[in-house]
Amino acid sequence: MIMKDDDVHDFVLECEDYAAGDAMNEGLKYDAEKPRMDLLPFEALEAVAEVLTYGAKKYAENNWRRVGCAES
Repeated sequence: MIMKDDDVHDFVLECEDYAAGDAMNEGLKYDAEKPRMDLLPFEALEAVAEVLTYGAKKYAENNWRRVGCAES
């Protein structure tokens, strides 16, 4: 699809309004109650990723999810 010059101009203006934070184009985000993922220690996440990578290589990706009665 080829855009006409007027269409391109309108699109650019819309993008500039969005980037500038035009109130008409801003969405609302209710995430004040969500847990803050940025507080997780990266080292702990990396260790979990290493264990999951080992399991994926040895068995299959996400194979641990298919284990029945894993608690016992």
